[in-house]
Amino acid sequence: MPLDGVTTYLLSEELNASLSGARVDKIYQPDKKSVLLLLRAFNSNSKLLLSADPDFPRAHLTEVATSNPSTPPSFCMLLRKHLGGSRISRISSPSFERIIEIEFSSVDEIKDTVSFRLIIEMMGRYSNIILLNQDRRIIDSIFHVDAQMSRVREVMPARPYDYPPSQNKINPLTALSALENHSFVFPDNTIVRPAEKAILETFTGISPFFASEICTYADIDAKKSISDLDALEHHNLCNTLASFFVQIKTRTFSPGVFFKKNEDVPYDFHALAYPKGMRSKQTDSISEAIDLLVVPGQITNDFEQKKRPLIRFAESGLAHAVRKHNVHLADLSDSEEFEKLKLFGDLLLTYQYAIPPKSSSFVCNDYSEPPISLSIDLDENLSPTDNAQRYYRKYRKAKTKYDKTVTFLKEDMLAIEYFKSLLNAATQASDLRDLVAVKQEIDWLNTKDTSETDEDPNSFHPGKSKNGKQKSRAIRSAMQAAKAKSRKKKVVESAHTASSIQSYRQFELSDGELVMCGRNNIQNDFLTFKVASKDDYWFHAKNIPGSHVILRNFGQTPSDQVFEISAAVAAYYSSANTDLSKGIVSKEIPNYKIEVDYCMVKHVKKIPGAKPGMVTYSHFNTILIQPSLPSNER
Repeated sequence: MPLDGVTTYLLSEELNASLSGARVDKIYQPDKKSVLLLLRAFNSNSKLLLSADPDFPRAHLTEVATSNPSTPPSFCMLLRKHLGGSRISRISSPSFERIIEIEFSSVDEIKDTVSFRLIIEMMGRYSNIILLNQDRRIIDSIFHVDAQMSRVREVMPARPYDYPPSQNKINPLTALSALENHSFVFPDNTIVRPAEKAILETFTGISPFFASEICTYADIDAKKSISDLDALEHHNLCNTLASFFVQIKTRTFSPGVFFKKNEDVPYDFHALAYPKGMRSKQTDSISEAIDLLVVPGQITNDFEQKKRPLIRFAESGLAHAVRKHNVHLADLSDSEEFEKLKLFGDLLLTYQYAIPPKSSSFVCNDYSEPPISLSIDLDENLSPTDNAQRYYRKYRKAKTKYDKTVTFLKEDMLAIEYFKSLLNAATQASDLRDLVAVKQEIDWLNTKDTSETDEDPNSFHPGKSKNGKQKSRAIRSAMQAAKAKSRKKKVVESAHTASSIQSYRQFELSDGELVMCGRNNIQNDFLTFKVASKDDYWFHAKNIPGSHVILRNFGQTPSDQVFEISAAVAAYYSSANTDLSKGIVSKEIPNYKIEVDYCMVKHVKKIPGAKPGMVTYSHFNTILIQPSLPSNER
């Protein structure tokens, strides 16, 4: 839930109490919407996160570690220039608006005291972080808003800063005395509105959720208009409003998060009101409540952001392979009648003495039984022998095209299967180790593709230009090429090293057997051909993308139960497991079954010239099994 004005006001008071006098130690910008201030106060360190994310703009103390870019953005550098080493003078929120102002004071080069203000506007898609000088002019902002984007209010450097337009609502603290005396009168334009809407449109800083909960606490129907409330209901509403506003005035709030039924992840938070019937958990501060609410979603969002480009790469590679396959299919249909061209040439040589000069066509019978009459087009300017040679040339060209196209189609099918496997691994990635493995494979693939298209190998010769003389430009080019080659080698080595240090999945069974499963195609290759012995068993989902699963039996004969467990792992990490493909990691066993082939490792052969993970196998059996995982993963 986005911060409302009341929570923002209480949050500013909380931050002011804990951070007033704190010194700005470091400033980071984790992403284009957020700023992180590392503060030093009272012999302790604090991290203040300021976010203009339109989905959840916020400002709060956090304990979550963030990853910061190696090159800080320009807005971050600007903040470091003006706010680095300064101290926080005051943190406030003006008139229950969703705005937090942080005042900083520092000393300039001539030892004069200067002040700056950092404004955090938390208003959905209009959220912003703005740096002001002591004259309240905008130095810069994290988002620029020019006249074309907003006719009401510009947020641009050198412009004077103005608050967002007021909504002309009543300050809750101003209305407190009237509410306590039950003499408060709602504005005329709100008395015909439902009670929750009237509260929302009357008081500053009240969110729709808070207005609805006020009606619930007052035991009145939120859809009933103010004018239809009886005396008791009006009395209860005034008492409830006054009770909440007194908590705001005295700052006796109790923040916390609340949960939906049967869920362990917080659903929402508030500083004052909790929905009746929902399980809640109180926290020591509003910042802690926000952290509890944001962290699970932030971890999920970060994971999805890292996962999305890997899926896009695999989808792009698959689409490209399918397009190539379709093009080659069209070429195959165009050239598959090449034998007919050879027949035309043979017939022309056979009947060359029967062909009249300057003929544009010739009709004759072929060699089949019964014979079929064929019409052969001729070039009038060529002799029958030359026309025959023309058809032979067409035949050789069409036959070469046909043979090449057949080869290309086989490569296309392998590429399609490979990218389907890569897409399955990227889609089913459920933790950071899975993402790292897929990313390493993609890096290896990019390096392999670029190394195959390297230019003239002489370009790597150090310090030689084309004419054989040493020149500085040639030396620089050679050094850059050598560095590029070294980087490619390191990427390939790191991809294979990751596999060799056992980053693949491992499950130890009760009988001592070990079930191993690759996270990417490189690991699949490594497990099948480097780790497994020839008498171990290999499992794979039948005719669909999935991980290679190896059952290491260490010379023992596995039981039927061990075979079923291993096959269930292969079924779980296959594209047929629809739950995992949708990103749903569940401990419940689904009610559908998947076909899994298994055989001894010695019957698995790598396809020559194919990408990692592409194999053929024989002497196999098939088992129908429900996808599941053993409980004891290493």
